[in-house]
Amino acid sequence: ALMQTGRLSEAMKHFEQALRIDPKYAEAHYNLGVALEQTGKIEDAIRHYEQALRINPDYVQARKNLGNALLRLGKVSEAVRQYEQVLRITPDDTEVQNELTRLRTVQ
Repeated sequence: ALMQTGRLSEAMKHFEQALRIDPKYAEAHYNLGVALEQTGKIEDAIRHYEQALRINPDYVQARKNLGNALLRLGKVSEAVRQYEQVLRITPDDTEVQNELTRLRTVQ
């Protein structure tokens, strides 16, 4: 709720608190990653998306966001690998299919 109202720093404190209680809480890693990315801390966000995926490798939204964050840093081949993993889990994801097609035509 705090993130939805733009109170990102407050939301991040709650996610950090949740992770102190349960470091294997994939959703808290994911949500903290989203908040960090929204504040421009892309590399920190990537670390939390990766941690969420270590806990739950099939966490599709974390994998998509990881791909998007990697792309923002210009790491196209790494982003492509994440998007390919998304399609292994959810082969009908047209958003990711379109992004992969676009990236492959650019490369």
